[in-house]
Amino acid sequence: MSRNQRKNLYRTGRRLKETFEVEFVDYSQLESFPEGMRFLFDLHQKRWQSRGLPGIFADRKVRDFNLDISKKLFQRKWLSLFLLRLSGKPVSAAYGFKYRSKFCEYATGFEPSYNKYNVGNLLRAHMINQFIQEGLTEFDFMRGAEEYKERWNTSIRWNRRAIITRKGFPSAFRNWLCNQYTYQVRKAKHFLRLC
Repeated sequence: MSRNQRKNLYRTGRRLKETFEVEFVDYSQLESFPEGMRFLFDLHQKRWQSRGLPGIFADRKVRDFNLDISKKLFQRKWLSLFLLRLSGKPVSAAYGFKYRSKFCEYATGFEPSYNKYNVGNLLRAHMINQFIQEGLTEFDFMRGAEEYKERWNTSIRWNRRAIITRKGFPSAFRNWLCNQYTYQVRKAKHFLRLC
């Protein structure tokens, strides 16, 4: 982050401590991590619904899948699940996994009414601090071109995909249709972000 952004983050954190009881909770270390996952689901949905979008955890199957995966990550000590509470109320959450010296952030969420306090970035700064103490060397924001990622001076990586099809018109046409669908969905998502 730039020097000004770090100063603003520090100032915001100080103001929060004057108004609220600030608590960072590491659910990665607690047996009650399923409770932390439910907070994450709720905060993630609130964030996306405030933008008029469904969010990835709107689907019960996705929530159940992530609960199952988080149990396996917890058992291997790879789970990273952090919450920021203000006077006991969960206002920001971040979920991902640690592997070797790298953290991969999978999903985040925050209470939209606390957006002015920059709660998502405060939680992220706390996590980065803890990861540095643990010896991690990389924080991967994963896919998506969100504005907050650019503020953290991230370097961009491109995803590549290779599609192997059979020879012939039916396979080539099916592949073309699939690509057109994917392209149109991306265009629609980009348009929705601009609105």
